[in-house]
Amino acid sequence: MRWLVIGVGILLVIAAAVLATPLWLRPLVAARASAALGRTVEIGRLEFQSWHPPRVVLHDVRLASPPQLAAQVPNLATVERLELTLDLVPAWHLHLPDVPQVVLAGLKVTAVQAPDGANNYTVTVAGGGGAPRIGVIRVQDSSADLQLARFGVTAQVALHTEQNATIVADIDGSYRGQPVRGRVLGAPVGGLADSSTPYAVEAHLEGGGAKLAATGTVNGALQPSGAQLKLDLSGVDLAGLQALTGIPFPPTPPFHIAADTTYEGGVARLAGLRGQLGSSDIAGNAALDLRPDRPVLSGDLTSRRVDLQDLAGLIGSQPGRLSTPGLTPAQRQAVARAEANPRLIPTVPMDIPRIQAADFHIAYRGEHVIGRAVPFDSIAARLDIDAGHIRVSDLRVAVGRGAVAGSIDMAPSEGTMRTRADLQLQRIDVRRLLAAAGNIFHGDGLIGGRIEVDSAGRSLAEILQRGTGRLTFFMAGGSVSQLVIDLSGLQIGSALLSAIGLPSQTQVRCLIGDLALARGALATRTLLLDTANDRTVVQGSVDLRDENIHAVLRTSPKHFTIGSLAAPIIVTGTLKNPNFAPEAGELAARSGAAVGLGLLLAPAALLPTIQLGIGDDNACVAVAREARSQ
Repeated sequence: MRWLVIGVGILLVIAAAVLATPLWLRPLVAARASAALGRTVEIGRLEFQSWHPPRVVLHDVRLASPPQLAAQVPNLATVERLELTLDLVPAWHLHLPDVPQVVLAGLKVTAVQAPDGANNYTVTVAGGGGAPRIGVIRVQDSSADLQLARFGVTAQVALHTEQNATIVADIDGSYRGQPVRGRVLGAPVGGLADSSTPYAVEAHLEGGGAKLAATGTVNGALQPSGAQLKLDLSGVDLAGLQALTGIPFPPTPPFHIAADTTYEGGVARLAGLRGQLGSSDIAGNAALDLRPDRPVLSGDLTSRRVDLQDLAGLIGSQPGRLSTPGLTPAQRQAVARAEANPRLIPTVPMDIPRIQAADFHIAYRGEHVIGRAVPFDSIAARLDIDAGHIRVSDLRVAVGRGAVAGSIDMAPSEGTMRTRADLQLQRIDVRRLLAAAGNIFHGDGLIGGRIEVDSAGRSLAEILQRGTGRLTFFMAGGSVSQLVIDLSGLQIGSALLSAIGLPSQTQVRCLIGDLALARGALATRTLLLDTANDRTVVQGSVDLRDENIHAVLRTSPKHFTIGSLAAPIIVTGTLKNPNFAPEAGELAARSGAAVGLGLLLAPAALLPTIQLGIGDDNACVAVAREARSQ
């Protein structure tokens, strides 16, 4: 569309030359136009058709390319027939005449741009006197061939006007290697050279697996200096838009967003953004700055309801669920493969050069996390990416009355991501955690603790396998379903009553956990639950390289109970599919001895770490002292 308007504006200069020169002196008209445009203009034939109204027709007009590109493309534009209807009244006042109507037939524009930005379509009109006022432009059997290397555009554009003089451009080509097709409509042209005059446009384009609809105005038809548009964008995956936008979006489920958009000075601002991403809604404001070498995307976004699985592409996992609306067959197959994959931790490596292609500054809030088996209630975070350096700050994932809060820092270094995470467990609600397990178990209380990881890797799996770190947590007071304790200690009578719907509660004196991450294994140094009647200890590890679990869980009643079996529970399987089974014999004896040793020694070592701000910790201190005194 822009090239059509530019071409028409250039040809209008020819009309001015015609009016200033005797109409029968074709060579002088061509020379006058060439001098005004700084380009060679050739006119095959010139004729004056009528005086009522005055009408001039130019045949076989050619506008040359600049000398440096003439060998590649001899002409910027050729026109088989250019018909100008004139209003000569302004000429009596020494102004250029108005042009109520222009008819272009057989216009062919060949616009070329080299990788260094040199092009054949930038034309500067010499001299003063202003520009003529243009009325209606009608286009017949015309086309444009666009080869814009710097913008990554290759396209064939068919041009015509409809009965109401609406300009229609049918586009078939590619943008940055992605096929693009569609139609752009422009209002009848007036004030052609006025860059401040709003010019109405409407566009419908498809490319990169997305559809774009835009309606609004651009400031000036000849040299657009800005735009005000209502955008509607939908597609199967935001990641497919990188070639079109330069922004390395993560993989996502199907999306649909709309926004009131303004563009000026290389910055696009999206106000009142609203839409859907998979099962999650999205709203807020955003801006895309195209001026730096790396585009910058910033915004403040909110979801009233968010399914965290829709954001799984951020950590290298497959986004979406089989129930996510709008999935393509290929996406549905990918989700099915991900659900069938025995591994839980994502292994997809990060594409560091891709991440470094743009900068991000995004604040996000998910007001309500949906998903029955998800213990989280809301999520908030700020994401900043500068030259591939990822910082997640102000992270807060609410769990009941508490939250997991902290920060994550990932810096590119020698082809990997140097990662440091520091997260605090702040008054995590046990009731909310157990509710996510399906309300089989019950309890209440608050858990505090800390998660620290220091590692390097290109995927979440590599980071956990190669790093060092620690997970500590504790709870003083509260309660938990007796069924948990009974099953772990195989107290058959009480477990049976609980299993038929009569769960009882047992008071928790203390829960202490201390797990170390090293050499690809997350191992227990202490994992102890002390209740009014029992003491349960877990020892073991998870091999993060294959996600296999090797652990023993043993409950020792403080008082003899009929039906109690002093046998441990052996935990095996994988993180995604753990197995629990009772064990007896020599293995049980060994595990019992090991657990006993851990029970005696480990809690005392945790004394400096259990002041974590969840309330009265005297019970945990007492448990640790009891163990030490034994």
